[in-house]
Amino acid sequence: MRRVKGADGYLEPSRHEIQAKAKEHGLKAWSTDFVLDLASRFAGADMRPWESIQSEIQSSGFGKNWTEDQWKAAMSEQQNVFQFLSELPERKSGNSPLTEAVMLIASMSKNVQSGGEAGPEGASLPIFSDVQDAKEQARKSVEKMDTIEKLSKEEKELLEKDPGGGQNEEGAKVDLAKDLSGDDLRAKIASISRMLSNLSAMKASKKKEVKADPDGRDVRYRSMQDLTELPRMGAGDRALLAKNKTLFYHRVANRAVQVRERITITDQKQLLYLLLDCSGSMGEDGFATAGGALMNRLTAVVKEEAELYWRLFDVDVHKEHYASNKEEARKSMDVLRRGSFSGGGTNIQRAITAACDRIEELTDGNSKLGKPQVLIVTDGEDGVNADMELKGITVHVLLANKGSNESLEKLAKKSGGLFLKM
Repeated sequence: MRRVKGADGYLEPSRHEIQAKAKEHGLKAWSTDFVLDLASRFAGADMRPWESIQSEIQSSGFGKNWTEDQWKAAMSEQQNVFQFLSELPERKSGNSPLTEAVMLIASMSKNVQSGGEAGPEGASLPIFSDVQDAKEQARKSVEKMDTIEKLSKEEKELLEKDPGGGQNEEGAKVDLAKDLSGDDLRAKIASISRMLSNLSAMKASKKKEVKADPDGRDVRYRSMQDLTELPRMGAGDRALLAKNKTLFYHRVANRAVQVRERITITDQKQLLYLLLDCSGSMGEDGFATAGGALMNRLTAVVKEEAELYWRLFDVDVHKEHYASNKEEARKSMDVLRRGSFSGGGTNIQRAITAACDRIEELTDGNSKLGKPQVLIVTDGEDGVNADMELKGITVHVLLANKGSNESLEKLAKKSGGLFLKM
């Protein structure tokens, strides 16, 4: 039984196509009419009036031997499904409506039970506890789909259980939707990472450092510094000397003559340092913020734009972790998932001091790392010395659990960094 009208200009998939798609992605059987309703909703179709659906069920003879209580329960389930479909928005994602339907089913496959036959189609429908639950599941499922669509290639690689496992793009999306189903915390981590990626101040970047080197393999031209460099002038100035000495010597006087210089070019990755408060006061929301921050920083590592050093802290500063490539980045995500966020108090000052000392050590004589940034994730329940010497290090702060910390805010802004309340 259909609950959704046909969408103008949309050719619905056949039942065979739906069954093949479900088999392809390993999804359990759902009512084919329900899948068609989902696809049509994503194609922009309107809902049928509830009264006409109710009348169709009654005239079908479905449940004719039921008691009044059984009938009310069945109609309640049906109305919840109707409400769920009503809450779904039209989406412009570039996917086909059927793919959208499959992704949605995958995204709720672990946290929405199926089975109730609340209609004459005699096949599994999602079971919601009430109308409000139906609305909430629709919202969460669409949010997860939105997050998956917006994730970068690198973010998906950090989330996927088997990155590059031979799946096509659609298969990878459906698998990720299944992974995030029933895991609202992981979905929130992905959403926070995506939000941070949109902040220009948080974008990591790799640059090329150029140094003069007599034994260097590369050559550049630059303006002369003194007369001893004239033997290395370029062909253009040599031609000018032969043609117009007055103009040439004018260029010499203004040090405009271009001379050859051997150089060495070094790729310089950005040095990122992450401090994650693991005190007990952080709670689940704080953990999600910490996970999102770590995933965001690791995305720059996967892109080969940065190297990341990170630590958990409470009253103490714990073991340092390091990631410089994709494999190490994925291991860092695993380390965080296994980590404990039930520590004691918080000493933010000690953590910042340890990070700054470590950055000074890492950059001393090392031309391969530059533009150091520290990102602190905390709920802010500790003060810091806002006038501490940062030695050119930029400090960003994500304040979890809507906390407040004036000294930490002052320190971040003084360094040119961001201070965000999550």
